[in-house]
Amino acid sequence: MPARMLVELLRNTPFLIQLFLIYYALPSLGVSLSVATAALLSLSLFAGTYFAESIRGAISSVPRGQMDSARAVGMSYALAMRRIIFPQMLGYLLPALTNNMIGIVKFSSILSIITLPEVTMASQIVLGETFSVTEAFTVTALLYWSLTTAITMGMSRLERRTATHRLGAITISPAQLIVFNHK
Repeated sequence: MPARMLVELLRNTPFLIQLFLIYYALPSLGVSLSVATAALLSLSLFAGTYFAESIRGAISSVPRGQMDSARAVGMSYALAMRRIIFPQMLGYLLPALTNNMIGIVKFSSILSIITLPEVTMASQIVLGETFSVTEAFTVTALLYWSLTTAITMGMSRLERRTATHRLGAITISPAQLIVFNHK
């Protein structure tokens, strides 16, 4: 229940508010954090809740009968999760993880608000020195685009590899199909 409450709290509040609370409110309570630590903690908590919810959703997407069948043949809960549920949930999990990872990359631009030097802040510095709005933000957009494209390509490759593995594991030969149909 505490984990569920934390996930709901962090998923239902804006990242910017969470960032401000960690960066400004914790020091007022006596917890001193550097800019990088506050940024990392904020982004980790925010992303962790989305990853947790994606994993929960992927596990819930596997039909309940799969776990019931595994338990009926004597598998422990942990073994059933590892051998039966986990391989099946990957198909549901990987697209959600891809979206979460892309979201984290894009949300990292908000970290410039607390003066963490990152790509968006670098473009603002260039803009302040050169007054080249179009060039500064075009380069920034291209950097974010290339990073998110790399994530998408990597995760797509992983999806294809796991899909091939999963499909290979459930292939039925014609002889098995004939035997199965005659029962």
